[in-house]
Amino acid sequence: MVELLYGMDLPLLVVMLILWGGAGIAAGQLVYVVAPDRLRRQAGAIRTVSYLAMGLAVICMAVLAADLSWYSDPDEMGLHLALLLVPAVFTVLFSFPKLSKVRRAASTPLEADPKGRDLRLLCADPWMIVPMQAAACCTGLSLYYLLVPHARLKASNLVFPLAILIMLTVVLGYRWYRRQQAYTGPDARLPNRQRHIAEMAIGLSLFLVWIIATVGLTNMTSGETNRPEGEEHVQSVPSRQSEVHTGRVTTEGDEIYYEVRGQGKPLLMISGGGGDAGFYSLAADILSDEYQVITYDRRGNSRSTRNDPQNFEISQQARDAVAVLKAAGHTSAYVFGNSGGAIIALEMATSQPEAVKAVIAHEPPVLRVLPDSEKWLRFFADLYRTAYKYGTTVANLKFSLSLSIPLRAYSSIPGDFSKRSSQNQQFFMKQEMLPFSGYQPDVETIKRNGVKVFMAAGKMTLDKKKYYGRTAAILADRLGTDTIRFPGHHLSYFDMPEEWAAVLRDTLHKAASEVNERFFDQ
Repeated sequence: MVELLYGMDLPLLVVMLILWGGAGIAAGQLVYVVAPDRLRRQAGAIRTVSYLAMGLAVICMAVLAADLSWYSDPDEMGLHLALLLVPAVFTVLFSFPKLSKVRRAASTPLEADPKGRDLRLLCADPWMIVPMQAAACCTGLSLYYLLVPHARLKASNLVFPLAILIMLTVVLGYRWYRRQQAYTGPDARLPNRQRHIAEMAIGLSLFLVWIIATVGLTNMTSGETNRPEGEEHVQSVPSRQSEVHTGRVTTEGDEIYYEVRGQGKPLLMISGGGGDAGFYSLAADILSDEYQVITYDRRGNSRSTRNDPQNFEISQQARDAVAVLKAAGHTSAYVFGNSGGAIIALEMATSQPEAVKAVIAHEPPVLRVLPDSEKWLRFFADLYRTAYKYGTTVANLKFSLSLSIPLRAYSSIPGDFSKRSSQNQQFFMKQEMLPFSGYQPDVETIKRNGVKVFMAAGKMTLDKKKYYGRTAAILADRLGTDTIRFPGHHLSYFDMPEEWAAVLRDTLHKAASEVNERFFDQ
């Protein structure tokens, strides 16, 4: 039964937003209803819809409290619970009693209130309308924090949106107070519907402006909170571009495209799902002054060929990496991998140890090592079903929401890579994703092989306790090695390559000092 609730917070919040918004709008329209029977039915319907919204809020809070969400992070828990609970309580305490009074007044004979003054007074009562409209705003804010990537929540991240939310609620209350006075004065008459529609349009526009401003402010402030404490912001633009030598190597029926930059000790960098050699071009240019950086398009991606194997094999991906390394003129190298590339690097340490001097595995999504592995294995199984049922675009959107990568990172992606990547996403979702997420590292074999492994994760990833970052600490503990904290998030080699490459360089220096190298470049 519990598995049915996995990831249900997102659809629940969407439905709640519709219900609260509908109830708030309908409550504001009560003053226009003249027929008593219709007024009584509409007031009852509003209360029913509000009850339904509160029931869904209870289920949503249970999903969040039980850590069944695929999109929410632990630091957001208290905020979500407050945004769901507080308006529901106000609705029960204030809106429901007023709705009951409206229904009773609508049943009163017309002689008792010939001008309808008392009834309009009740229908325009701010204490009946504002809690439901505020509940819609709170649900929208909760949905925003669920979907929009941001750094670990601090007071500075919350002050602006919550202050605007409070101001919006006060404005709504004042608006309905003035309207109540206008509708019930000595010269009162039924309000002008066209004017009311115009006011609704203005109100919705202000709400959208609030959302856009909140997104913009969070996007600006999250850049600083992702950086290590005490580190000043440096414009992350490589100072130079190194010369790139390209080549192709044929192995096991496919042709693999690769790029080589610089001279020095070989560093093989393996991209994750959807990536190719262009993933690391910014960082590779920076590191090429000391290392010969080798990047490549993995089998089935971008400029490498795809013979559509029936089964995607990680062991074959490891053999491909060795073939690329040999084609570049080396028998062994330092190996860095991010995400799925980190899994391939771990497989190289298992099955191809002679080709590995040291491994730096950055945020490998090896879900089976997690204590809540069932939750995340179900998530990736759901993505796989979504890809085939609704298309890879929808599946990739759901996947991206789980990563919480700041929007600015995508704007820093090299343009040439973006042109090549569309088919990669389809291949990733339908071929690579399940083998990657189901991979189980053979820790004991890696230990026996004597390969030095450094586990790594970004600061934001660790702070947010993302599933693909928690694996790094778990594997580091099992391997008896260090966890290296990189700046930023899952893809920070795009939007902060200088800082990111500096940490990778330091880690490579540490690896060189700790590893008694058994192989030398040929």
